[in-house]
Amino acid sequence: MTRNPAVERLIAAELARPSSDPSSTALRAAQGQQRIPAMSFAVRNLSVLAYAQGFTLWHYRGGAASLADLALPGFFDQAQDMLAPGDHIHVSCADGGALLLVSKTRLGVVAETMAAKEVVSDEAVSR
Repeated sequence: MTRNPAVERLIAAELARPSSDPSSTALRAAQGQQRIPAMSFAVRNLSVLAYAQGFTLWHYRGGAASLADLALPGFFDQAQDMLAPGDHIHVSCADGGALLLVSKTRLGVVAETMAAKEVVSDEAVSR
């Protein structure tokens, strides 16, 4: 597999910074789990659906991103100051939708999948 030189430099820079956080890019890269999402997080696609007693229900429009992209550790890190443990995020992507539970925000956002459904295209059904 051929890698992009810019990605290689990014991985090398991340690996130079030690971290024991299991969601860190450096640790994932060192373990061979590095995956670059097709679409990066965009705060304009995150909106509040409801708020009550410290709980927020969010919606994230993933556009061309896949459910796998949004499930990557750190995908929602740019919204770390807005999200709180216990919040739910409804996501809609090109390949389906999911309900995520925010379980950690202190060292980066961890959003775990509570439910997900892939969209089956009309072409796949007609076969």
